[in-house]
Amino acid sequence: MLGRSWIVLVLLIGLILPVHPHATARSIDGGPQQACELAPCFKDQIKSRLQCSLAPPSDCDGCMKPGFAVALLIDNKPFFEDVSGFANIRLRQRINRETVFDIASLTKQFTAAGILMLLDDPSVTVKGNRLTLDTLLSDIFDGFPDYTKTITVADLLTHQSNLREYINLYDEQHHGSLGKALKKRGPPFWYEQMDHRTPNEEVTNESVLRMIKAASPKRAIPGTDFIYSNSGYVVLAQIIEKLSVEKSYKKFMQDRIFTPLQMTKTTVFDETSPRIPGHAFSYVRSNQKYFALDGYTPLNFVHGDGNIHSTLVDMVKWVQAINEVAHGRREDFIKQATLLKAFESQRVRLDLRRHSDYGFGFYVAQKDQMRIVYHPGDWPGFHSYMLYGRRGNQGCELTMIVLSNFEPDTNDPSKNRPCHLGRELSKVFWGEHEDLNIILAEEKMFCGSEPNPNCGALPGCTPASAR
Repeated sequence: MLGRSWIVLVLLIGLILPVHPHATARSIDGGPQQACELAPCFKDQIKSRLQCSLAPPSDCDGCMKPGFAVALLIDNKPFFEDVSGFANIRLRQRINRETVFDIASLTKQFTAAGILMLLDDPSVTVKGNRLTLDTLLSDIFDGFPDYTKTITVADLLTHQSNLREYINLYDEQHHGSLGKALKKRGPPFWYEQMDHRTPNEEVTNESVLRMIKAASPKRAIPGTDFIYSNSGYVVLAQIIEKLSVEKSYKKFMQDRIFTPLQMTKTTVFDETSPRIPGHAFSYVRSNQKYFALDGYTPLNFVHGDGNIHSTLVDMVKWVQAINEVAHGRREDFIKQATLLKAFESQRVRLDLRRHSDYGFGFYVAQKDQMRIVYHPGDWPGFHSYMLYGRRGNQGCELTMIVLSNFEPDTNDPSKNRPCHLGRELSKVFWGEHEDLNIILAEEKMFCGSEPNPNCGALPGCTPASAR
C-alpha cells in the first residue's frame, strides 16, 4: 500500500560471510553462469556504501535511533549481512535477524506467486475453463461496472487494470482522516497490541471490493497503460481466496509458501491476526529527534498489496527459493517456466508498440541480455527494497534485501535511502557505465531524491574476474 514493497538480512553489525563460488550453473536466461570472483576490497566498499547510504542520521554519538537489516547474496549464497539500530527505542530492543518488519509492497511478489501457482494447477477453473492470464475479472466476480469488463488477470498483475485506488477512495469518503492517522505519533503504539480501535471504519479486502465496484472509472482504458495499483493486488488476493482450496489468502500463503520454505516468523496480517511478537516500531525523524509513530490506521488489515510481515532470515529463504526455481533447481512450489514470466517486461495489451517495465510483482530493467528485477516497499516508517540481477553475460548474480524502520525528515534531500543503497551497490557490482549497469539508466531507479552527499566517490576496486 502507498507503493508498499521489500529487502532483508542481518544479526551482528559488520558480520561478513565468505563468498562460496560454485561450479558453472544456468543463468536466469538459460545461458552458462560462471562462479563469481570478487576482489577483497568489494566487502569494504559494501560496508562503506551501506553505512553511508542507509544509516539514519544522528546528531550525537551513542544516540539510540532506528535502523535496518540488510542481506547481500552472491550467486544465491550469503555474502554479507548487517543489522543496525533499534526496533524499539523506548524498550531498548535492538534490531536483529529475527526482528519482524512490515515489508509493505514486497508483498506483491508473494501475491503474484500465488496467482502463478493457481495458473499451474489444472484443477483451478473459472466457468468451466482453466484459469489463465487472459481470464476476465468479470468471469471471476460479479458486480463490477462495465468499464472493467475487459480487465484480465494479466492486467491486474501488471498494474494495467485502471481500477480506482482504494486508499484514495477511503480518504475521500472519510474527509482526509487517513493522512492524519498515518502521521500520528505514539503512544498508544499500535505495534504493542495490534488491536481494533474503530471497527466501524476498518477496511477489509471484502470492503475494498465493494468500494472499487462503486467507484467511477479513470480515463485510461484497461490494458493500455501502466498505473501502479494497490487495488489490483487486493483483487488478486481475493481471487486466490475464491479459487484456491484454502479459501483464505492468509492460509494459502502459510500452506503453500511460508511453511514449505520454513519462513517461521512470516505472516499475513489481517482482521483475524493476533499481535506479532518481536515487531519493529516505525519511527519518523523531526527536529533532529526520532519519534515512534502510533502505527494504527483503518487500513491495517487489508492485504495482498501489502501487509506481509517478515524477518531478514525468512526473506533470505524466500529469495533463495525463487532463485533456485529460476535456475531449474527446484519446482516443488512453483514451476520454472511460470516464475520466469514474472521476471519479464510485459507488453501493454492494446498497444503493441509499447512495453511495461513491470512483470508480475517485480519491476524489470532489461537491455540486451542483461536483466535486473527489483521492487520497493513503503508504508509510514517502514521502507524495504529487493534487487536481483547478474553481471554481464557470464553470470555472477547479486541479490540485495533491505528492511528499515524509519522515516526521514520531510526536508531530508536523501529520502528513499534503500533505493539509493541499491544504486550505490550496483555501481560497486556492475560498474558506473550505463552499458554494463542498466540500473543507472533506469528511470524508476532514480529514487526521487538526491543521494547522501557525504558518501562521496566510490573508492577504487576492480572485480577479480575483470582484472
